[in-house]
Amino acid sequence: MLKAEPPLGKVSEGEHVLVDYGTCPKGDIKEIVGGNIVKEIARKSYCIPRKQTGINAILDRRRRPC
Repeated sequence: MLKAEPPLGKVSEGEHVLVDYGTCPKGDIKEIVGGNIVKEIARKSYCIPRKQTGINAILDRRRRPC
């Protein structure tokens, strides 16, 4: 779990990282899914319940876009 959002290009395409720096509502944590600048695939971010981290969060389709 990171304390700050990594710069663009530092999260590999499709890689999921968790960031905890207060941008999501209380009880949630930010999940970032890496994109690809060359392929023009945008990085995505979601607010997910803090208790729902790990593989269950990746498989859950109820994520809220940040």
